[in-house]
Amino acid sequence: MHFILPTYDNVIKIHNVALKIGGGLQGTLHEDRIHAAISRPQTFMQYDDECDIHLVCAILLHGLATGHAFTEGNKRTALLTVLVTYNANNTMLNFNHLMNDEYKELVLWVVAKKPHVKEIAPKLKTLADKYAPNPFEAFIKHLSGKI
Repeated sequence: MHFILPTYDNVIKIHNVALKIGGGLQGTLHEDRIHAAISRPQTFMQYDDECDIHLVCAILLHGLATGHAFTEGNKRTALLTVLVTYNANNTMLNFNHLMNDEYKELVLWVVAKKPHVKEIAPKLKTLADKYAPNPFEAFIKHLSGKI
């Protein structure tokens, strides 16, 4: 199995976007924790035959949200990284829904309770399924503007 994963530079760029969206102080406290968070899915995939995109994203979310690698914006960076990772792997999510209460509650739960990634993955899958763009609705909306 193969997934497109973010690089260190990708995560730094995503972090900068997260700060532009929500504000906060720039700064990296622990570069090694960023590297660990983004390399962890590769290691996990080598040992888990049932690893899917939701588990990969759960691993990233857990590592980035709980690693406190940045001065501020760790949770937002984790959520945006998950969204970018889903989209890079052809699991499209609607960007407009990313910072809604359900995602916020999920990341707060991850940080507070530190569940195993296999507990996070099904919750991410539920949200991914719920907020996946519906191509049929988009097509109908497009057509209705033409009529």
